[in-house]
Amino acid sequence: MACYAAKCAPLPSRGQALVEFALVVPIILFLFLAMAEAAFLFSDRHLAQRAADVLADSAAERMASQPGESWRVGWDALVDEEVTNICADHRADVTFPDETHNPGDRVVVELRCEYVPLVTKGLWPGLVIKARGEAVVRAP
Repeated sequence: MACYAAKCAPLPSRGQALVEFALVVPIILFLFLAMAEAAFLFSDRHLAQRAADVLADSAAERMASQPGESWRVGWDALVDEEVTNICADHRADVTFPDETHNPGDRVVVELRCEYVPLVTKGLWPGLVIKARGEAVVRAP
């Protein structure tokens, strides 16, 4: 309040609320977008883990039913079908810790995807999602 010649009157509000609003809104908007992006990232991470598990099971089933390296026929198409909805740039490596393809041996699929931000494009390029799935080769 300002006092003028024995009278006190409130000062006029000259856009203070608008300035405060302009300062706070970008911070709140950034936090909201960051939460949305984190939700998308965690969702894609979960989907990648599920895809790695499914691919490991598929590799184990194929090895049980197809001898030698013939199980690899159509493998890339299966990987593309399972992973394309998660990320465009992906790689699935199949390894055999037990060094053989016999029933009871393990199959490990390591999936690597590059995450493309949906909301905050350009803020964090090159973020990699990794997932690992394991399965056991069953008898045919």
